[in-house]
Amino acid sequence: MPYLATWVAQSLPRYSYTRAVVPNLASGYRAWRRFAAGLLVAGCVLIVAGSATAKTTYDLRGTWSCCGSGGAAAQTWKIARMNLSSGAFTGSGGGGFYTFPITGKVTGRSVTLTTGPYKQLPSYSATFTGKLSVNGRKISGGWKSNEAQTGTWTASQTSAPKPKHKKPKHKKPKHKKPNPKPKPKPKPKPKPKPSGSSIKLRGPHSNKYHTYFDYVASGVAAGSADHVIGWEAPFAAACASTYRAEATRTGIYLFVSQAVARNHSFSLIVHFYAQNVLKHRFCAYVSNAASSTTFARATATWSNHR
Repeated sequence: MPYLATWVAQSLPRYSYTRAVVPNLASGYRAWRRFAAGLLVAGCVLIVAGSATAKTTYDLRGTWSCCGSGGAAAQTWKIARMNLSSGAFTGSGGGGFYTFPITGKVTGRSVTLTTGPYKQLPSYSATFTGKLSVNGRKISGGWKSNEAQTGTWTASQTSAPKPKHKKPKHKKPKHKKPNPKPKPKPKPKPKPKPSGSSIKLRGPHSNKYHTYFDYVASGVAAGSADHVIGWEAPFAAACASTYRAEATRTGIYLFVSQAVARNHSFSLIVHFYAQNVLKHRFCAYVSNAASSTTFARATATWSNHR
């Protein structure tokens, strides 16, 4: 390019129409044709150079449904933001009880996507690599985790973001409407109040290593009870008699903290993952969130095996 620009600049005086004498019209015409061709080539080079920063043709923004086979659990990805020039994108996802951030990049039709670190398991993340279909609605490839797990995967786009259209503003005509007298609402019949707070835990006592399982916490929140809270605790020690005492123990992990309606029954599903081959204990309490008073408690134990 520097040589071409120098050649054009040096050629201008030589074939300028302002010369007083043109000794050979034929040779001058041929020189002018060469000069014009040089300008055309320079223009083409400039156009090609200017188009080198074109945007990627694949937009991954939207909702994707992934996995369920190939060793990876079923999960949903929501890609919210994407740079169409660089191909970089971010979003969030989840599967079962777990949620995680998403980062990745598209280069041509090649995709690299990372899930993690997991919010409920910060030490875990997985990387998915694959290739987009021609229509950009499906990706297939392989995955691996930082715990040496590997497998295959396929994801399909289930929804794409709708283009935003500005709605025209319409001024509503001002009309004074008569205010009708409101009809008196019938008084609701009082519901019978439960006699006392209670909580029960139902779930498996033996689980296979690296699988998901659930416990159901159900019972009654009577009087001022309005909160259910529970921790996974070391198996060696029994659950504390109050949730305030349990909260001060070391080695516990919070798995449920849910507000419930007073003087009503409740039923909550608590999700777990068999991360190691050990015995575990779960301690759950019915309490008042403001006064930290404990009204009922329950405990459950299980073991994980290979």
